[in-house]
Formats: sequence, C-alpha cells, structure tokens
Amino acid sequence: MKIAILSDIHANDIALKAVLKETDDLNIDKILFLGDYVGYYYNADVIFKLIKNYDKEMVKGNHEILLEESLKNRKRALEIKMKYGSGIEYAKKLLSVREIDYLINLPDKNLLEFKGIKILICHGSPWDKGKYIYPDSPDELKNRALGYEADFVFIGHTHYPFIYEYNNKTLINPGSVGQNRKTGGVANWAFLDLEKNRYMIKKTYYDKEKLLEQVKRIDFDNKYLVDVLNRE
Repeated sequence: MKIAILSDIHANDIALKAVLKETDDLNIDKILFLGDYVGYYYNADVIFKLIKNYDKEMVKGNHEILLEESLKNRKRALEIKMKYGSGIEYAKKLLSVREIDYLINLPDKNLLEFKGIKILICHGSPWDKGKYIYPDSPDELKNRALGYEADFVFIGHTHYPFIYEYNNKTLINPGSVGQNRKTGGVANWAFLDLEKNRYMIKKTYYDKEKLLEQVKRIDFDNKYLVDVLNRE
C-alpha cells in the first residue's frame, strides 16, 4: 500500500496540482492531509475540487481555526489579514457554507491502521495543533510526539520537513506543499510504502510565477508573502 502525506497546502492550487500529478504517477492508494488547506493564498475552492475524488483522510490545522475566528469576529479578521495576507478572506468568499463547515469541524487528530501499521496524523503535535516541532527541536519534544500507540506519527505546521526515529517509531514532518519556507517553487510532501517499508520526503517543483503575480496584485503590502516565494 502506497500512501502520500500532504500538509500546509494553503490554497496554493498550482503546487497541489503538481504534487497530485506525481502521486497519480506513483499509483498512490491513499492520501493523508495534515491541515492548513486555507490561508496565505487564494484558491481554496480549487483545492476542494482537486482533492474531491481521492481516497483520503483529513485533519484540521491552525488556519482552519483562523478561518472560524475570522467569521466570528471582524476585528480578528482584520488582524489575520494584516499578518497572513488575504487568503482567509478569499476562502470565506469562495468556499460554500457547507465546505467551510466541513473544514472547521475536521478532527484535530486521527489514528489510522493499514495492514497492521498504526499511523497517527495531526497538525502541530498530537496534543496541540498549534505546537511547533522543528527539525532542530529537542529530542525530548520529538519523543513526546512519539509517545502514542502508533508506528508512524505525521505532523505539519512548521513547513520544515524532517524524519526522526526513536524506539522503533518514526516521526515525520512532510513539510509544506503550498509554502516552502526555504525554497520558493518547491512543494514538499512525504511518501510511505507499507509493503516495502520505505518512507521519504519528496520534492515537487512547480511554476511559482503565476502565484507570485497574484501575491503582488492582491497583497502588495505584505513583504513576507513575496519574500518567501523568492527564496532560493
């Protein structure tokens, strides 16, 4: 059984299309999504269409929480727009009420089992979806994340990929599909082959220029959104 693990898409449909083409070429059986489907960028409705027909499991990220907060409080909505750009506002306009309700009611984590292998998926950490666990975080923190009845624990949130092994368990952050924070135009994700007991971080390249044009047009005053796409 071949599994793809995708996190932090952030409404970047260009990157997601490139990744899904590669998963199709690899004959992936199932996709696990670790949250943050919305935020930063602008095509959340396209994301829903792209993933609709895949066999998948999904959990919630912190940007789905931001979406809910933005809907409930106008002042908070302005704060979110100032910090993260217009992605959440676009999601509110483009997604249906049913789609928004689906996103904000996704579970925080999910324990799955395939062929006797237990896999825990979450966003930041199993105990807090907003917790950051980086490649250079203390081993004690990573070991805590592995302190669950699972052979593999998949986390996202930081946008920095890594693989960490301890006590016959494996912690993997696949990185971000939509917003690589080291190199613009590169989507990171993880591949797990249960039959061959293989797992790895994948890189998929995509054309960032159209997205960069959108950012410059829509969020021209947000320096970070331009800078992160221009990193090499």
